[in-house]
Formats: sequence, C-alpha cells, structure tokens
Amino acid sequence: MGGMKYRFRRNLALASLCVAIACSAGWADSVVVVNEILYHPAAGAPEWIELYNQMGVDIDLSGWSLAGAVDYTFVEGTLIRAGSYLVVASQPELLRAQGVSASQVFGPFSGKLDNDGETIRLVGNSGRLLDRVQYGDDGDWPAAPDGTGVSLARIDPMRGTDDVANWTWSDQVGGTPGVANFPAARVADRPLRFNEIDAPGGDGFQIEIVNRIGEAVSLADYRLAVQGRTSAPWSLPATTLAPGRLYVASGSDLGAIPSEGDLLVLWRGDDSICDAVRVGGMARGRVPDGADVWYNEESTTFGAPNAARLCTDVVLNEIHYHPLTLPVTTGSQNTVTLVPEVAAARILVPLDGSTGAGWTGGAEPFDDSTWTGGATGIGFETSTGYETYIGRDTRQSMYQKQGSVFVRIGFDVADPDRLESLSLWMRYDDGFVAYLNGREIARANAPETPAWNAVAATSHDDAEAVIFQEFPISDAVALLKPGRNILAIQGLNVATTSSDFLIQPRLEATEKVVQFEPESSTWIELHNKGLEPVDLSGWSLNKAVSYTFPEGTLLASDGYLVIAKDADYLKGLYPDALIVGNFAGRLSHSGEVVVLEDGLGNAVDRVRYFDGGTWPIYADGGGCSLELMDARADNDNGRAWAASDESAKVTWQTFSYRGIAAKSPVGDDSLYREFVLGLLDEGEVLIDDLRVIEDPGGVATDLLQNGDFTRGTQAWRIIGNHRHSRIEPDPDDSGNPVLHLIAAGPTEHMHNHAETTFAGGRAIQNGREYEIRFRARWVAGSPLLHTRLFFNRLARTTILPTPQKTGTPGYRNSRSVANIGPTCSGLRHEPAVPVVRERVHVSVQADDPDGVASVTLWYRLDGSVWRSVPMEQSDDVYTGDIPPQISGALVQFYVEAVDGLGRSSWCPAAGPESFAQYRVADGKARTTGVHNYRIVMRNEQRDFLYDPTNLMSNDYIGATLIYNER
Repeated sequence: MGGMKYRFRRNLALASLCVAIACSAGWADSVVVVNEILYHPAAGAPEWIELYNQMGVDIDLSGWSLAGAVDYTFVEGTLIRAGSYLVVASQPELLRAQGVSASQVFGPFSGKLDNDGETIRLVGNSGRLLDRVQYGDDGDWPAAPDGTGVSLARIDPMRGTDDVANWTWSDQVGGTPGVANFPAARVADRPLRFNEIDAPGGDGFQIEIVNRIGEAVSLADYRLAVQGRTSAPWSLPATTLAPGRLYVASGSDLGAIPSEGDLLVLWRGDDSICDAVRVGGMARGRVPDGADVWYNEESTTFGAPNAARLCTDVVLNEIHYHPLTLPVTTGSQNTVTLVPEVAAARILVPLDGSTGAGWTGGAEPFDDSTWTGGATGIGFETSTGYETYIGRDTRQSMYQKQGSVFVRIGFDVADPDRLESLSLWMRYDDGFVAYLNGREIARANAPETPAWNAVAATSHDDAEAVIFQEFPISDAVALLKPGRNILAIQGLNVATTSSDFLIQPRLEATEKVVQFEPESSTWIELHNKGLEPVDLSGWSLNKAVSYTFPEGTLLASDGYLVIAKDADYLKGLYPDALIVGNFAGRLSHSGEVVVLEDGLGNAVDRVRYFDGGTWPIYADGGGCSLELMDARADNDNGRAWAASDESAKVTWQTFSYRGIAAKSPVGDDSLYREFVLGLLDEGEVLIDDLRVIEDPGGVATDLLQNGDFTRGTQAWRIIGNHRHSRIEPDPDDSGNPVLHLIAAGPTEHMHNHAETTFAGGRAIQNGREYEIRFRARWVAGSPLLHTRLFFNRLARTTILPTPQKTGTPGYRNSRSVANIGPTCSGLRHEPAVPVVRERVHVSVQADDPDGVASVTLWYRLDGSVWRSVPMEQSDDVYTGDIPPQISGALVQFYVEAVDGLGRSSWCPAAGPESFAQYRVADGKARTTGVHNYRIVMRNEQRDFLYDPTNLMSNDYIGATLIYNER
C-alpha cells in the first residue's frame, strides 16, 4: 500500500488460530515485565526495580534499558533465566548484603524513584517499548508502599502491567527482591479494612474498621498507626470482630490527630500491613462496607453501615474515543460514478413547446410521471452500429418525426462537499445540451438557443460517436446538493431523416480525501435517564480526561450533554446539540477509565472501556462511536455497549476505473483467470453490480459471472478472514440481493478474500483495456476496498465514502433499546482441567435493574445435546456444578440469565455458539516445568482448521486456552 497510514485495530493471531481465552482478559503481551518496585524504602534501604521473565527460555538483556524515572542499560551478556527474577537497585551492594543472589542484582541506576508517582519504561535493544508502569500513591493505586517500607508488588506476573487492580503492596517490609511476590492464596490474608475515616483535624476524629471475611477475627493481633506521626503503633483491644461487624477507634487511641494527607496503617503482628489509606480533605467511607470504592461523606455513620447519597440518573452514555482516520494519499483520488452509462431515465420526445424549461432540473419537484421510463442509452438504429448501446429505443417517436429528445436522470449525492471535480462523459450522435439541476453544464454541436424541436448544428461521425468523450465540468460541483439531483439532457439528431441517433451519458466525480481531525472529534456524552432535571454545577469528568462543569449547567430529564475535546469543532457539525468543553487530556485508543464525579468528588458513574474482547471493535477507529444500548444497564460491562449504526448516513455509489492489462512479473498470467476483492482491515461493506469489462470503449464484453449476486454466492469463493460474508437484501431495495462483505482482517494475495473465475474461463489479454466497475456502500470498519485481477494486475484501493458525522452526540443512541437483559461478568470454571470423577464449579456475576429472576448453567459434551443446571445465588454471584465426565471429554458451557421482565441474555454473549469449554484431564499436559498451553477446540473447529482449503486462512477460530492447567 506504499505508505498507507490507515489502521484502526491491532490484529492478534496464533498461526491461523484465534483463541478465545476464558477468564484471562488482561494477560500481559510481553516477554520481560516490571514485577515489583520499592520506591519509598525504609531509612537506609535502597530503591530497586524487579523484572520477571515470563518466558520458558532465558532472555538476553544485552543493550536493554530502564528509562523514565531512572536510567540503566544492561551490559553485554546479561541474561534473565526462564521464569526468574532480576533486580536493578540504586545501591546494589546493599541488596547483596541482604542475601539476594549476586547474579540477580544489577545497578546502580541513575535517578530516583518519585514517592508521588513516576513512569518506568523497559526498552529493548532496538528501542521497542516492552513494558511500562505509571505508578502512583493515590487514586486506585495502593498507598501502603509510600512510606511504610513495603514494595509495590504485582499480584500475577502473567497479567497486564497497566491493570492497577493487579498491583498491591508486599506482605513484608523491604519487599521480596529476586523471588515470587506472593503465595497463591494471599488474597485471603487481609481480613480487615479501614471502612470509614473522619475529616482531618477535629478533636473527635474517628476511624472505623470492618471485618470483610466470613469468619470472626481477633483484633489482638492488630495495631494502628499514623505513619510518621506516632512514636509507636497503637494495639487494638483483645476482642473479636464478627463477620461484617465494625470497630471504631478514636484519635486519642491513635495518640495523634491525623492531618490531611497522613497515611493510616493497620499493621499485623507479623509486621505485615493489612490495610493503609491516606486521610482525605473530608470524611469518607467505603460503600458498601468493605468494598474497594471510597465515597466522600457529608455526614458520618461510625458504627453503622455506610451510605452514599448519589444521583445515579446521569450516566456515561456514548464515547467517541477513536475517530476514523483516512490514509494520506499523494496519488490518484477516488473516481465516483454518479450516473452510470446504464442508468434509469425518464424520456420525452416533445410534440410542442409546452414543457417549458422546468424539465432541466431547476424547478423541482417536476412532474415527469407521464414521460416514458427506460435505461440509457437513448436512441435508435435503422441498420447496424448502435443497437448494442441502446437501452430505450426512440425510433417510433423520432425517426422522420422529431430531432430532439428530453432526458431526465435522477441521482443522489450524500455529501457534495466531498467532491472535488466533475466530468461528463458522452456518447452522442449528433449533438446535445446537458443541464445539472437546471443550469447548463456542457454542449456539443448544438444551436445557440435550442428550441424544443431543434436539431444538431452538424453531424458526429458514427465511429467517434460510440467512444465516450470527456467534458470537464468541475465548476458544476457547486451546483450539486445533498440528496436528489437531476442530470437533464436535450439530445439532438442532425435531422429528422437521419438513420441513427444515440445519447448515452456517464457522470463521474473525483473525491477529496477528507482527513478528519482525530483529536477534535473525540467526545463523551452524558444522558439523564431520570424524571427530573439534574444540576451538574461543580460536577466533573476525571481519569482519562478532566473537565469541571460550570455553575448553572442543567441536564434536563431524558436530555443529553456532550463534553468535547474541541467544542467549537463539534458544534459546527451539530449546531443543535448541547455541547460543552473543552476537556483536558485524551481518550486512549486502546482502553481507558472515564469517571463522572458529583460536587463532592464521588463517582456517580464509571466506565472502563476497551478496544476488544467483549467491547465493540468498530468503535476503535472503525467509523463508529461507542453507544450504551440500555441506559439502565451496568455500563462498566462491555456487553451493554454497541458500535453506533452509521450505515444510513452513506448511500450507494458507483466506482469504476480502467487500465491496460500488463504482464505480471510474478507468474504465468494464462494460468489464472480470476477477479479478486477484499478489505484492507476489519470492516463491512455492501457490494453490487460488479463488472469486469473487456474493451469497454468497443465491444464491451462482460467477463464476470453472477456479479449482481442474484444467484447468491454461486461462482464465488469467499474464504479466509472474509468467509463470514453473506448475501442479503439491499437496504434500499429488499428485492435486490447484494453481497455484505465482512472482513475479520486484511485481505491478502493468495487467500483471505472473495474471488471468482471469469465466465467460460476467459483469459485476460495483455495489452487490452479493461474496466472494473461496481456499486459499493460502506457499513463499518475499514473503508479501503481492494479490487484486482489475479497477480495484482489492474489493482486499485478504493476509499469508500464514510460519514464525517459519526455517532449520535446530543441525541438518542442509534443502538438504544429498552431492555438488554442481565449483564453478566466474571464467568469462571474451577478446576480449569478437572480429573475423572471431579465436578466442575461454574460461577458468574449477574446484574439487572429489573432484578435477576433466574440463572441457568447449560452444558454439553462436544456434539451432544444440551443439559441444564439451575444456578444458586449468593449476593450477585451465581454458582452451579457440571457433573463429572470421562477422561478426555470436551465440555462446552454457557450461562443464561433472565431478568424480572423475562428478558434473557447469555454469557458468553454467543451462548450455544460460544467457546467457554474445558477438557477432562487426559494425561497430555507438559510436566517439565516449562509453560503448558492447553488449547481446547471442538471437533468442528479442528476439522475446519485442518481442511487444506483453509491452510492460508487468517480467520479467527474459537477455542479456549488454559495456561499451566489452571
């Protein structure tokens, strides 16, 4: 594609296999990762950064470096062993003195790790960024590592670095340099949490602690401290705290009244930290008790359950985070056929001058219902020559009777501003005057003022008359209007006695390549789903972007408010929408957290979107916004969102190009007689009326079979990552079948495309002219349609028109529905690989504003009938068991949830067609200690994978990947 810059989504592949990884979203895509950071050590201890090798082989770190917060370059010959650890320290000799193996300790690094937060980058010897940590000491990041001497530790070294939930503090002061951070069951080791904290500075300062586990806990083993303010931690009394119960301590118990920013620490008897939190500027508590999220409080509830007064009517409703960016091109532009050479027309051979001038398109609507309908060209032939060009024969009404004919052709233009030039191509015998929307645009051999019965001023040679002559009319671009346009032509014969006559137009335009403003057109939409207006004064957006709503900002009931990166730009596109801005920061293309906070700073809504998984892919640069389908649903769940429907914003357009077939440099042209088309990335387009025309200016032989798809996919081979394409009704004409071309990835030379063999096996003749012509309409994703003859002859990438105004900012979402059913998450089965006679425990979380009426676990052996098990509820978690199966059995399962109104949903979303599955232990697992990957694939997918026809397919094939049998 020679410098093509368009790309909207990363493609991940495992050979020709795509694996659906059950319960493993967020796994790290890396080799060596930052695993532990001691950025605020105890006095006299060194700072250090620990790396972990995720691979099953040793990795040579020669020339790799740490950058950002600190700088260090690994010397030649540095190795990190498979599954092992390496530490880079500010004072490596101190770590060695602590007993860390000398072979694992490197340094010193230059620079210092900031206690307030910093970015650490791991860079390969080629300059590639391999891992990055942007740690902090507030917000979602744990506060304990900032001042207590514990480290910031990764919970699972195989999970994503940028997932803050995968980081916590070490169980011991000084961390665990050079060894694993935690035993597998560490999560259960922290039973107590701070649950409510008073506003700082008051004499009546209080702290509340909650027991968040299901058994009683003795407080005698715990101590409280204000880090750096108290000489020694205060020991809690020797009492027992029952599950869910609260304990309240006062400032006098602590020995100090904390100030804003002070760190409260709950120590255990073994000098590990059970919890730590900073004192805020006002009172705050966890809601519900023991949960992860803190809320600022207007009044405290010490000793009683916490409650937050939140307005939950306003929700994050639509996010446009990655606009479609078209490629920068320096070559030829798209040629768009507005009126094809065979077009529907209304035709009148006038009998008098009563028609007036209104028929030329300047006085629409014009009533031409009494005119004759037909297809261009228009004319007659009394002997031979023009008959193959004539779609509507006018011999009876013109020959020896009349020298003029009026022709009206209607055509649609979606966005005239996208067009840069116009050309009228004419086959004519003998003259004509052409009009566009009532204005004259071109003429040939016509009298100065043609009357209704005028004839041509001179004749046009028959041999030249059948060759399209170009009339450049770029000034006429300004005459085009959005929607319906009229091309009108008065055809002129040289005399009423002339033996032949022909008028056949083709109107073409070249498109501007519109480079959208990616940052300017990003925005976030709020929706008030409540019955009353909401005053947003002092509310704010935070995390990914920052914006504070000014005083007097009111969001009406059922209203929409858009916060834009560039409010003026967006208002120019949507002048009637309620738009404010500009927000600071940017919306990441790969995923981000957006938080809406009220005037107290409490999160009233939070969405963490992603660019894949359960989240719609076309919102990631595919020309669509991210739309919430049901405003009442859990909008932090990808299944509640959909890519906006943009298909109605574009219309069918005809595209054509010509070229001389030349010998291919890569093979024998005579062996391959195919036409090939495909998309250059994930996307969907509609295709119809495909033609490959040999000698288009002469005999015009059509080579394609079933180019109009009236016989379905007969004569077509649609393979690889384009195999999900289908024939469906034209959205504008239900009786017309069209090809809905669907690509899961980019087309390629030998595979992953749609192809057809020419009728009769006809070969392409080098040196001969060919025309490739088709109608197309973009739907979603990539607009880059590649067409060619085999061996890449006459290849062209056509940029299909896409709407500049995407999404529905300020208006009802295009994908809005009243009820999507329950949203489910956290689907999990344990054990991952059961042994014979072992039951499998399946759990899932389900939520619905109308309540969850029932949850059912469905399972089956591969290829057998489905069986069901009712799932039992504990809070919002539902559990059920699959009975034991024989060795090697493949079990597929999914969950069906039904809400209080009877609406159901599946998890995974594809239900019976999804790929949540496991295989009973069969003795094939690797036991060498090196990584073991179990790919669980049903027979249907396995057989498809091994079919020789699919050898070069890059399509995704569903499976479950189980790592190390767990």
